[in-house]
Amino acid sequence: LELSKKELEEKVGQALDAPFMKNGRKVLKITVSEKNLLVTTRENTYGENHYKNGFTADYSCVRRNETSPFTYHKTLNYGDCLREKHLAHERGIDEPIFLNTKDILAEGATTNVFFVKNGTIFTPSVQCGILPGILRQYICERNPVQETEIYPEEIEIYDEMFLTNSLLGIMPVVSLGAHRFSSRSVSQRLMEEYALHMHGKDPAAMRGIMPKLQDALNFKLTTNLGIHYIRDAKYAKSKLGDMEKSIPSKLGE
Repeated sequence: LELSKKELEEKVGQALDAPFMKNGRKVLKITVSEKNLLVTTRENTYGENHYKNGFTADYSCVRRNETSPFTYHKTLNYGDCLREKHLAHERGIDEPIFLNTKDILAEGATTNVFFVKNGTIFTPSVQCGILPGILRQYICERNPVQETEIYPEEIEIYDEMFLTNSLLGIMPVVSLGAHRFSSRSVSQRLMEEYALHMHGKDPAAMRGIMPKLQDALNFKLTTNLGIHYIRDAKYAKSKLGDMEKSIPSKLGE
């Protein structure tokens, strides 16, 4: 993969200098293929009320194919995810949850899924048919997480649920289908620890502004096989050298 640092700097610089990017919560996305380099921007739709109130989730009628090798790679084939996300939003649901072909929980349309029981964190194993994301890796490396198979009929035994992805961060879930979760204490703790990890803030001092922490997460690089992200667009230009170095390693993972 040939990637010109100069071309990347120019396109990113132009995007960051656009009036659209000056105010509010924005996302800058770089899509890289063998022959193309695309820089696009959009609004960051995750707002303060989402983190304050938590997500609602429900099961999708579409199944994740755990037998396909493409399920486990970051590709540009978002057809199922986009369609199911759109249909879920029409019903007032924030995130659709996919089961695999064996009726085992896999992942959300754009998220990895976690559950908590008596303080212990559980998540579907990779073999269930998931794309293991950056935030999933972060959670699993810093906490005792049990990877397992989770069936819809078992959901009622869990105290809480949360979702993760690189743009969303950590999002508490208030309900999955007809079941409402009774707690979000572990989710809140993880959100505070994540704030400390990313921003060097004292978790105790962050409790009042946790819903606003994701404002800084607005710069994201997507390749055809991997993902790398930078937390603050204000530092994007100074980080381009690090990005260029990281791309080959990410593609090799």
